[in-house]
Amino acid sequence: MKQIKQIICSLILIIVSSSTYCQVKSTYKNISKEEKVQILKSIGYLDKAFKESNIELFKGHLSADFSSMGESMPIATNIVGQMINQMPKGNFQILRASKTTDGLFEMDIKLVSRMDIHFSVKLDSQFKFIKLDYIE
Repeated sequence: MKQIKQIICSLILIIVSSSTYCQVKSTYKNISKEEKVQILKSIGYLDKAFKESNIELFKGHLSADFSSMGESMPIATNIVGQMINQMPKGNFQILRASKTTDGLFEMDIKLVSRMDIHFSVKLDSQFKFIKLDYIE
C-alpha cells in the first residue's frame, strides 16, 4: 500500500512539473536566455518602484520616447507616479513576452495582489521602457 502511494505521488509530481515547465517556456517567444534575464531585471525595477511607492526608482529605466496611457513625457511619468501611489502592493508576473521583428520586446504583465491588475509593456532593445499601459 505504501509503495502504491509513493508511485501515485511520483506520477502526480511528474505531471504537474512538466505542465508547469511547459507553461513557463511558452511565456517567452523568440527571446534568448540573456534577453529573458534583462527583461526580468527591467520588470524588477518596475516592481520595486510599485512596492516602495517611489517613481524615482523607475525613472532611470525609461526610454526618451516613453509613453503611458497615450501620453508622452513628461506627463507619462506623472501618470505612472499616480499608478504607483494608487495601486495595491503586490508582485508583477509576466504572462506573455515576445520579441518583435524590429527588436522591441512586448509583454503582457499583471500585478498580483488582492485583485489582479493587467498592464501592457514595451521595452526597447536596451531594455528601457517605451510604454506602460494599464489594461482595464
